[in-house]
Amino acid sequence: SDLNNAVEGRQYASEALVLSQKIGYKKGEAAAFKNTGHSYEWEDNYVEGLTFFQKALYINLKIKEKKEASLNYYSIGQMYHTLGNYAKASENYFSALKLSEQTGYEWGIAYSNNNIGLLYFDQGNYGEALKYYTAALKTVQRLGDKNGIAYFTANIADAYKKQMPTLDEDKI
Repeated sequence: SDLNNAVEGRQYASEALVLSQKIGYKKGEAAAFKNTGHSYEWEDNYVEGLTFFQKALYINLKIKEKKEASLNYYSIGQMYHTLGNYAKASENYFSALKLSEQTGYEWGIAYSNNNIGLLYFDQGNYGEALKYYTAALKTVQRLGDKNGIAYFTANIADAYKKQMPTLDEDKI
C-alpha cells in the first residue's frame, strides 16, 4: 500500500540523510529532506511534509541549487494550498515560477503557472485562473507534453464553465 511505501521511503530518506551529513554532501541532505516531505504528503500529513520541504529549500538556497529550490517552493506551495493558506501558497508558487524562469526550467514554469491558476480558481477568480492556465498550456504545447496539454486544457474548460451564466430551467 501507499502508506507502507511512505514509511519505507522515509526510512531510506533517513539513511540517505545520515550518509549525506556524514560526508558533507549538502545536495544529498536536501534531497533526503525533500523525499521525507513527499512521504508525509502521501500520508496527507501536510504540516509535517511542509517542515521537510522547508528544510530542503533552506539548503538548496544556501548552495544555490535554483532548480531544486524551485521544486521545493512548488511543493511548499502545494502544502499551503491544500491547508487552505492561499497567501502562503501564492507566495511560494510565485517564488517557484520566478526561479523556474531564471533557470529556464520549462516544466517548473508550466506547472507553477498551472498551480497559480488553480489557486485563483479556488478563490473564484476565474479570469486570473485562465491567464495562468493559458500560460501553462503554451509552455507544455511547446514541449509536446501531451498529458500536460490535456490537463491544462481541462482546467481552462473548467474556468470558462464557471464563468458561464447558469441556465434558469424554468425559462427553458
